[in-house]
Amino acid sequence: GGVMEPGYCTEVKFIRAIDGDTIEVEMVRRFKVRVLGIDVEERNTDVGQKAKLFVNNLLKQAKRILIQIPTNDPIKLTDINSFERLLANVEVDGEDLVSILRDNGYGISNKINKSTE
Repeated sequence: GGVMEPGYCTEVKFIRAIDGDTIEVEMVRRFKVRVLGIDVEERNTDVGQKAKLFVNNLLKQAKRILIQIPTNDPIKLTDINSFERLLANVEVDGEDLVSILRDNGYGISNKINKSTE
């Protein structure tokens, strides 16, 4: 079959052939991740710009970044086409990103946070 069926198509990195009809590949896909548990000033403000630079530098230097997507719905996790933006908890080198942000003075106070939820 020269023509592929319609569906999700993505470039993959070849890892190894397991046998003649089974291969291992790595798929890379980009997602926007909204960090759960914090609201930071928008980037059109001075504080927002500082926060953006802070997070950018922090994550660039990180050795390990983990994201945890809280959902009990396996379909949501497997159907990656449906993800516009992931809502996830983010861990940077074993530390919660929200805690790091708060420790550095970023994050709108909880009062504002509660009213927007």
